[in-house]
Amino acid sequence: MNTSVSYCLHKEPDEELLDSDRQFVTGQASQFDAHRHIAGTLEFVRKFDGNLRDPIEVRNFVNSFVRQRVNPMLRIFGFGRDRSRVFAGTQYPSDIDAGLALGRAIGAMVVAYAQADGSSTPFTGSFPPTPGLWSNANPTTPLAGTWQPWTLTSGSQFRPPAPPASDSPDFQAQIAIVKNFARTNASNHSAWFWQPAFITPWLDTVHQEIFENRLDTNPPRAARAYALETIAQHDATIACWDTKFAYLELRPSMADAAIVPLFANPGHPGFPSGHACASGASSGVMGYLFPNDAQNFSSQALDAGMSTFDAGIHTMFDVNQGLMLGGAVGQQVVSRAKTDGAQ
Repeated sequence: MNTSVSYCLHKEPDEELLDSDRQFVTGQASQFDAHRHIAGTLEFVRKFDGNLRDPIEVRNFVNSFVRQRVNPMLRIFGFGRDRSRVFAGTQYPSDIDAGLALGRAIGAMVVAYAQADGSSTPFTGSFPPTPGLWSNANPTTPLAGTWQPWTLTSGSQFRPPAPPASDSPDFQAQIAIVKNFARTNASNHSAWFWQPAFITPWLDTVHQEIFENRLDTNPPRAARAYALETIAQHDATIACWDTKFAYLELRPSMADAAIVPLFANPGHPGFPSGHACASGASSGVMGYLFPNDAQNFSSQALDAGMSTFDAGIHTMFDVNQGLMLGGAVGQQVVSRAKTDGAQ
């Protein structure tokens, strides 16, 4: 199990998801920057020492440095790998020292960025019971929509129009669809598979694509894939939370007590589905990176979004709008990626 995920398991599931999402994106973005720095200076460096600034050691230290400062409990996992390349006989000690210094410098820059992203701002408001609106005494990270994104101008850049009011025929029709849905073993399996988080299944997809496309031999390209996918999810989650807390849509079981969700409602509003938002963004970025499998990514995003409908915690409208919002964020990330010189 990934250490950043396992550490967060003592938290509420949705708080875990947001914390893990932020940890992953800072780690992957810093690794990508490290590899770009290495690639940009490699020819010059090799004139003096063909092994200097070993990419694996830079990557390992950057990731360790960032994750330890975003999550101090991870410090116990951070070291021990820095000399493995020396023990293997593939690097000189001076190479490791240079790699660690470079990784430390890049990691510090990313940590400084993360520390100023607004995620430490305390929430002092409340969401008391209000007819027709979502409420919760312990909302999950209600200010996440105000965090600083990596590629968006703000969390509200692509905010969709308000969903139908709770007393409108359109909303009641959506609630009726949830109420009349006949669950099956297959729908329950999908709901439970995706319930812990959308992060790990999509990272597994990145792992598989890197393996199948032999990017394991191209560290900068592999790091770029990880960075773009996690940035897309991160920014889509910020955009999703901005929308959720702007409109405070009721969860289906809040609108109709006869609806019993497969598991407890998360501690945030219904519209739109977070799984759909994040997965729509991941699908867009992955389709850009690996176009031969674009249809598979679209199907995976739909499966992730529909899992929340299957569980009875979202309407179909929540899912469809979430996929659209995530898709817009994904295209924003792709537009930025097309200017990074990797084409």
